[in-house]
Amino acid sequence: MTKIIIIDDHQLFREGVKRILDFEDSFEVIAEGDDGHDVLSLYEKYLPDVVLMDINMPTKNGVEATGELLVKFPDAKVIILSIHDDESYVSHALKTGALGYMLKEMDANAIVSAIKVVAKGGSYLHPKVTKNLVAEFRRLSERENKGNFHQTEIRRPFHLLTK
Repeated sequence: MTKIIIIDDHQLFREGVKRILDFEDSFEVIAEGDDGHDVLSLYEKYLPDVVLMDINMPTKNGVEATGELLVKFPDAKVIILSIHDDESYVSHALKTGALGYMLKEMDANAIVSAIKVVAKGGSYLHPKVTKNLVAEFRRLSERENKGNFHQTEIRRPFHLLTK
């Protein structure tokens, strides 16, 4: 059984996701919260397998809450839920330690797949987000190939290191 906590400031959205997840026999939504401040206490109390967390909440956003959660519980598995497909939001969430990033425009099968993958220790990104991240990676690779991030000569003391 995969135990799940949902953190989102919109009750209607939480209830909708919970109903979708109730159809999956191997899932159990064990707790809900409406702000990033709730995640630490809920996680400590219930020790879920996966946390679904909204990125935009009134007091403490999901990225900030994810960072705090992972400091105290490094093995926590967080999937960020967002309306933003911009790579800056995605990269910030991933740098903080989220293992998944889903857009709220997802379908029911996608959220079920994301939870299963992340619960097993993998990562899951919404396909629309993946496209943007690949484009950003290519842009950074081009900069690297032009020498902006590449060291062309080996300087001391690095000359002592093997390739």
